[in-house]
Amino acid sequence: MRRIAVGLAVAAAALVPMVGPSPVRAAATVNLTISNFRYCQRAAPVCLPTDQAYSRTAGGPTAGSDTSSAFVAVHPGDTVVWTYEDNVCSAFQGGCPGHEVRLDDGSQVPPAPPVGTATYTPLGQTITYQVPATAAPGTLIRYYCNINNHWQFGMTGILQVG
Repeated sequence: MRRIAVGLAVAAAALVPMVGPSPVRAAATVNLTISNFRYCQRAAPVCLPTDQAYSRTAGGPTAGSDTSSAFVAVHPGDTVVWTYEDNVCSAFQGGCPGHEVRLDDGSQVPPAPPVGTATYTPLGQTITYQVPATAAPGTLIRYYCNINNHWQFGMTGILQVG
């Protein structure tokens, strides 16, 4: 009987996962594109209307409007790089002031002045943001373009911290 109990204890111990600190995940670079009055994954050939992450008003996000398929997965410490590739906006040379990345708390992600404040925005210009190391899993970091209220055209995005 004692042998059976010892055997069961050994078998159970083998099935229990090792407990210890999780391996530290190295920060990554997440590459996004600004094009067609949208933000999207850099791997996409162009941003599409379905890349609108949420709807908003001048007062903030519209409740219940999140589009989870447009969320971008990030982790604390990751660097997010948006690259300006908006041929549609740039075609208006002088009529479209370009784009920015503004966090939902109203703070602007550098560079300042925003992309496109010159008469013509050079394609390939970048905006960089570091996800706070303290960002908890599940946190949604909302951003949008506030230049000429481009958010009204669907220029919104969400980073989802994992």
